[in-house]
Amino acid sequence: MTESTRPMRRQDIRRENEKAILLAAEKVFAEAGFGGATMQLIADLAGLPKANLHYYS
Repeated sequence: MTESTRPMRRQDIRRENEKAILLAAEKVFAEAGFGGATMQLIADLAGLPKANLHYYS
């Protein structure tokens, strides 16, 4: 099985989710500021359920 066709391991999925959350959070905080940023906005932009943000915190 080649690198590109192998299924993602849990560790790979975790890294991808963490990366998506951090990138989304950076964008939300830059646009909305500290007072306007919400967990839901970050989750929506990251394409993940809000519960995942709590799981990865």
